Amino acid sequence: METNLHNPTPVLLSVHDIAIMLRCSPKTILRMCDAGQIPQPICVGMLVRWNRQHIEQWIEQGCPRVVNQ
Repeated sequence: METNLHNPTPVLLSVHDIAIMLRCSPKTILRMCDAGQIPQPICVGMLVRWNRQHIEQWIEQGCPRVVNQ
């Protein structure tokens, strides 16, 4: 994945970003989060975001259930 100064790759992902990556709805991502099936998000003020590196590693591992966060 290439980046440039005009369009850098974001470090934090929104629920919509992850939904696009996993080809599902944002509502499904939120359900997975509540069920412990996806890494927990980071709250930035009122925003809910996920660390891109954690999500990409989780996907590379086959999207295992997340235990003891």
